[in-house]
Amino acid sequence: MGEVVIRPMQARDVAPAHAVFQRAFGTQMGMENPQEYQPDSGMVKTRFHRDPARALVAELNGQIVGSNFVTFWGSFGFFGPLTIDPDHWGKWIAQKLLVPSMEMLRARELRLIGLYTFADSPKHIALYRKFGFWPRFLTAILSKRVIGRETLPEYRLFSSLTTDAQAAAMTACRALCGEIYQGLDPGCEIGAVLDQSLGETIFLYQNNSLEGFAVCHTGAGTEAGTDRAYIKFAAISPATAQPEALCNLLCAVEDWAAHQGAKTIITATNLARKTCFETLTDAGFRTDFQGLAMHHNNNPGFNNTRAFVLDDWR
Repeated sequence: MGEVVIRPMQARDVAPAHAVFQRAFGTQMGMENPQEYQPDSGMVKTRFHRDPARALVAELNGQIVGSNFVTFWGSFGFFGPLTIDPDHWGKWIAQKLLVPSMEMLRARELRLIGLYTFADSPKHIALYRKFGFWPRFLTAILSKRVIGRETLPEYRLFSSLTTDAQAAAMTACRALCGEIYQGLDPGCEIGAVLDQSLGETIFLYQNNSLEGFAVCHTGAGTEAGTDRAYIKFAAISPATAQPEALCNLLCAVEDWAAHQGAKTIITATNLARKTCFETLTDAGFRTDFQGLAMHHNNNPGFNNTRAFVLDDWR
């Protein structure tokens, strides 16, 4: 077979890694033409440009046969998507990618390490258990059709703020997330959206205090795709963690999405966040499919009934 080399991803690797990503997920989902899976998705490209030092590829005989991405949201770290070319499934390449990925995660002082995988795949669950992960609650991937809104909350866009105001907004986001889970900080996602022109970060304020925010992608070449808006991460302050606050944030996102020409909004939440999930369904979101959240050392982290968080660990 030759020797599999695990190395940092380079810009030249993005296109072949994306092709592997398509074939892997398209095959797993039983598509007749796996290469047609998410043809306009920018998941590989955007994650590489967000943090090239945390992007890995597996190379065999000069060909890219797999990749993985490590993400740090402050005190929380996760990896994915980890994809292997279907022609090389069962050859231990995923384990070879996981070794340096876990080294990156263990090198940081993290309070939680997690991942998302297929809930109906015993082989995936068994693989990750070898590295100390335990299956916990399902994560729902949901969507709804964008419709017009007559009544809207007042919201602000990160891109419209001055440099000083952006810095203050980032500090407020960090503080809000820290109240949900100590050290949680998805600021890298806000920065990636701004730096790569992927979409927008939307802010809601209550009495001049940050009530909630949503980091959103939209359009081809992002993690959303054509005609779609995607809430990558959103959170409501525990001080106002009520369904009404989340509904207001969702309305703001929908209004912004409509102005971008999006027809569908996609998001995700863990089903351990019962009230959060029920609020989404009451707002018109419907589950498209479900995956499994696995947590290192079975640590519950911030997947609990009190958290109003929308996030996607894929």
